[in-house]
Order: sequence, then structure tokens, then C-alpha cells
Amino acid sequence: MDNIEYLFYDEIIKEAATGYVDCGFFVPICFSTKELIDGKICEITKAKDFNNTMIPSLLIKNRENLTNSILSYLEVAEEFYKDDPRVSDSSNKSKYIIASLLANTLVTDFNDLNELFVRGKNFILDNSLNNFIESKNIGYSNLLKSNIIVTLEKQSIVEETPYGINIKLEDDFNNTIYEFPTIRYGVSDNKAYIYAIQGRNKVNNDKKVERILRKVGEGFDEQGTLRDPITHPENLYSISPWSLVALSIVIPLIKNYSHVDEFIAPYFLVNRWNAVELSYEILKEKYKGEMSNPKVASVIVRKANQVEEHDPIQRNITDKFIRSFRRLAHHFSNISIDSFPLEMDSALHFTVGDDYHCNNTLLNEVYSLSNSYINNSKSYGNHN
Repeated sequence: MDNIEYLFYDEIIKEAATGYVDCGFFVPICFSTKELIDGKICEITKAKDFNNTMIPSLLIKNRENLTNSILSYLEVAEEFYKDDPRVSDSSNKSKYIIASLLANTLVTDFNDLNELFVRGKNFILDNSLNNFIESKNIGYSNLLKSNIIVTLEKQSIVEETPYGINIKLEDDFNNTIYEFPTIRYGVSDNKAYIYAIQGRNKVNNDKKVERILRKVGEGFDEQGTLRDPITHPENLYSISPWSLVALSIVIPLIKNYSHVDEFIAPYFLVNRWNAVELSYEILKEKYKGEMSNPKVASVIVRKANQVEEHDPIQRNITDKFIRSFRRLAHHFSNISIDSFPLEMDSALHFTVGDDYHCNNTLLNEVYSLSNSYINNSKSYGNHN
């Protein structure tokens, strides 16, 4: 294994101050670094200024502890991602694996980076849903008129978590008639983190199912939605129905198999949020003497357009992600919002109790199917 102290403190930390971490290809990460030395906070690096970015500052409280946490993470991550093509293409695998995890840093992690690496290791080692690596039919939905198939899939290193849960609907002949978005999640320290609901394939989805999914509007009104620090309360109407149904299937599975009732949905990951702007600024600087080249100019213009569109698009995606959980709390009596983003930290925190009532027929059915599958699997002695 590489000299991790040199790799992290002399390469990654310094390169992160420039917004460009070199792993054989460009990884856009930017932050300043300070370190607690003999009771004093000392500046190690000061990050370069970039337009339209929020540049965080990392505080290293104990270098030895952090180094050990990085080493411990790498021991499991290098094995887990050994066949990932992005890792294979990097000139320094350890460096790229560390840089990729830094892209997922929560705002609170900058005060104690140990948490990031401990959480990353725990996400990989968690095997509570491994039974779903081989796809499982959790039951037949009378409303959706199909079987619900749940699969746990390993994710690329470029994604927020090492595992994602995929859900699809099949007819009785095993034909896929609908695919839900992937739910990327991880479990650490008796908490479940849900980072994303993404990647929905619309090509083969049955239009009849699309119409049935609109039943998620049942039981919803504005009562109880007035407290919304993220956006206007009426936008709780505009939640994607496929996200609500997918979450209603997945949340009881995670809760019961992983033995957690506390869930965390990060509002934004600052390094990922900055990535488009960083890429544009760095490419513009790198090729500023070659703008007469039509190919170079075309790339720069395309990146500039992405920057212009990025902030409102990303904000809308992120707000909608958070509103999905708020909407579920309106339907399910056992889902309780404990804190909103920017209250306690940059995430939404909610708890999920055991006994529940749901005021929506479709959501109640799929949630109950998950619970029935869980109870049946336990009765047969399968707890994985």
C-alpha cells in the first residue's frame, strides 16, 4: 500500500486547495485545510477562489487518528472497488479511491474527517441486505398488477454509496414492465443514510403503471405542510410518484434488516455541488491559449452552458429529494421528521417507528408487502 501520510497530506490536501486532484485524470475537489497543532489551529492550505462555489475548510484535529481511519477504509475499499474500471484507469488507485470518497463529504465531516472514512468503511461492510444481491420477489401488488422485484446492486465508485437498491415490476412471465429509480443508501453506526433517488429508465415503462402511480395523490392536502424551510409548501404536491412508491418499499426493508429506525437524507454534498463549476474554471484556465481551436472552444462553451444551468437544476433536484421524505411523513403515521436541513446540520433527519397507519392505498399496499416479506423471511430463519 502507498505511503498514505505522504499521499494524503502532501498530495491530496495540497491539490484539493487548487480544485484539481490529479489521479491520472481530473477529480474536481476543493477545500482549505487547517490543523490543530499543540492546541493551536494552524492553516495548512488556503483554497483557490472559484466563481459561484462554496469552498469549505477542513479541520484536522488528530493526524494520527485520521491516518488510521484512512488506512482502515482503504483496506476494505481497495478490495471492493478492485474491478471498477475507473479505479483501473487511475494512475494511483489509493489516491483515486480517497478522492472519490472526499466527493461525498458531508458539511459536518469537515469538522472531523474521521467520520467520513469510518462511515465509508461501514457502508461497504454492511451486509444486512445482501440477501437481495440475488433478486427477490417480495410480493404481488394488486394495485400495480405486477410482482415487485428488489435487487441490491454494487455501485460504481463515482456514485455516492457502494450499494444501491433497484426495484422493478414484472408480470407473471418475468417480463419487466416498469423500473423505479435506484435508491443509493448506506448503514453506519445504527443509522441509515439515503443519498439519492436516481437513474430511472423511462424507455420500457408501461403507461398503465404510470397512471396507477398517480394514486399517490390520495390522502394528501396542505394541512401539516406549512413548515418548510427549503421551499414553498405547495411544492409538496409535485413529488415524483415513482420516488414515493420506491421509498415506501425500501424504507421498511432497510429498517428491519439493518435494525435501524433513524434515517438521514443529506441535503447537499458540497464537493459534488461544486464539481461542474470547478471543471469549467480549470479547463478554461488550462486551455486559455487555445481558444482559436474550434474543438477546444466548443468544449469550453459547452461547459459554460452547463455552469449556467447547473445551479437551478441541482437545487431543484436536491429540494425535490428532501421533499419526498416530507411527503412520506404526511402519509405515514410512523415516519417522524426530527430536523430539517440547516437546523441541526445539512441533512434531513427522520425516524421510522414500528406501528403505522397510512392514508394512501397504494403506498400502504407496497409498504405492507415489504413488511409481509420481512416477517415471512424471519419465520423461515432468514435474517439477511
